[in-house]
Amino acid sequence: MKTIIGKGRTSEVFKEDDKAYKIYSFDYPLEVIREELRVNQIIAQNTRLPMDPLVATDSPYVLQMKYLGMETMTSRMLKREKNVVEDLVDIQLSIFQYKDLPLHNIHERYHHRISSSQKLTKEQKELALQVLSSIPFEPTLAHMDFHPNNLIFYNGHYWIIDWVNAGCANPLLCVARTYILLHYHAQRRAQKYLSLMSKKNGWTKELIRKAAIIQAADRIMETDEPWEIGFMSAYIKEVGML
Repeated sequence: MKTIIGKGRTSEVFKEDDKAYKIYSFDYPLEVIREELRVNQIIAQNTRLPMDPLVATDSPYVLQMKYLGMETMTSRMLKREKNVVEDLVDIQLSIFQYKDLPLHNIHERYHHRISSSQKLTKEQKELALQVLSSIPFEPTLAHMDFHPNNLIFYNGHYWIIDWVNAGCANPLLCVARTYILLHYHAQRRAQKYLSLMSKKNGWTKELIRKAAIIQAADRIMETDEPWEIGFMSAYIKEVGML
């Protein structure tokens, strides 16, 4: 019997026995699903990261994966487990050791998305593109949606899920994404993350905050929640003035 265990903007995830299935609607572009499968399998085959590869099924709209349970890093945070933010930083830094994989250039993706956006103001576009141009491209593997809900605790360690946005980029872009999401949902942990990442990787807190302007702009494009749009708009204005 299939049981629904997750629902996103474009797909639902069902569990059946020890397998999970990501099911897209029939109007979702097949080329996007195939690209997600390609990216996931490239990373699985070329790294030793804790992830379970997606597998194609008889239906082009269904991808299979191992069922890893429901205990996310977020749930462990809520239970006040120790060293959770430290684990978050260390796992993210472990991703950045891999380079030169045949994946898309994230900088180019962001430039196109920001330039063509109908939701951003002219000022937001200009500032985000200015910050983006100041960050040199690096062919480093970046998850690009790395946050506590995308880390599942299973068999004694964390597994990284949801690689749909992954590509090659300066890792600062991925760190900025994690920071802005934490800043919105859990500000105290965001500050701890900021301090730890700055200490372990050498970026200044100010540099990470500035790079997060790009990710705040991206969240405005992704969400329809008025409160989040207002939060991200205020962040862009505040940090952009520093």
